[in-house]
Amino acid sequence: EGSYPPVIYVPRQDIDMTRLTPSTRTSSCPWKGAASYYSILIPGGILENANRWLKQFGREAMTPDSFAAMQKIPVVGIEGVWIEAEGDYGAGMGADSKPGYGLAGVIAETGGQIITVKIVGPKSEVDAQKPALREFIGSLRMTEK
Repeated sequence: EGSYPPVIYVPRQDIDMTRLTPSTRTSSCPWKGAASYYSILIPGGILENANRWLKQFGREAMTPDSFAAMQKIPVVGIEGVWIEAEGDYGAGMGADSKPGYGLAGVIAETGGQIITVKIVGPKSEVDAQKPALREFIGSLRMTEK
């Protein structure tokens, strides 16, 4: 669409809006219209969040040393930790386990806030989308309020 950079739009019906905090930032696109922005606040540090992701796949918790050895990638101009998992995905909240699933994502911390970006789904689909996810993560920028 013109010279605008690529943007991912997520329909509200696909999001649990109770987990988001509205931002004062807005923008407008001549093709898509007005956009609103939200923040996701997640309790715990980056190791705790990574272990929560891994636990959903029945994996052992990482130690601080094993976590420090994980692959690093940039997200919003800071160092993030790349996490991958595969197997039976138990999302919790009473949902049935889903066999053959995968997870890929990044966790970072800045200013006391945790930043997470991840995808979860059938392993073959997650594997196919990893390059696009890495590109998307690399394109993210922090903005001033």
